[in-house]
Amino acid sequence: MKSVFNLFVLLGVSGSLAAQSVNVKKDTTVWFPGGGVLRIQSSYSSGFSDIIEDFGNTRRRIVNQAASNYADERARIKQRREEEAARLKRFIENQRIATFTNIIGLTAKESEKFWPVYNEYSEKLDAIMAKRQDAIERINDIHRKIPVWEQNMLTEDYLNSFQHDADLMRNYRNKFKAILGPEKLMLLYRAEYQFKLYLLRMCSE
Repeated sequence: MKSVFNLFVLLGVSGSLAAQSVNVKKDTTVWFPGGGVLRIQSSYSSGFSDIIEDFGNTRRRIVNQAASNYADERARIKQRREEEAARLKRFIENQRIATFTNIIGLTAKESEKFWPVYNEYSEKLDAIMAKRQDAIERINDIHRKIPVWEQNMLTEDYLNSFQHDADLMRNYRNKFKAILGPEKLMLLYRAEYQFKLYLLRMCSE
């Protein structure tokens, strides 16, 4: 049977829907557990269960839409952060190239040979630094009881990272020297030091 309803709904925050099937023959107020109120004005007789079902479906659609919007926003935030990180990485790399080229006095021919080797060196150095950072974070975890054997292991990992750092520099010294010569090799180390100072100043601003 077709019915015409004007519905005015006021739900409590913790209200839950629970009602029996009834026939609405006049203006009716239905109270739900938790404080929800459903007031119905009707001109015809009708089953009340259809109203409850429709209302539940509507509420589920609202909840699903809210969850979808939240997921979309999280995805947009993640994408923005990744884009910002990529822009920062490009900026730092451009500043590195400018600093090294200026201090070392790299020619175009030298740059063509130097940067692939230096990028390879940097990737290996970053891996060493990542292990050192991991050891520091675990050492600084004051909320975790660290057994003696792990204390010794973390100490060794931390100290060994500096030895690995030095070994890597020695391994690539001859490669850089073959490209740059002995004088510009010294300037390379000066450029690295100056660039680290630049990054520290940038982080402190």
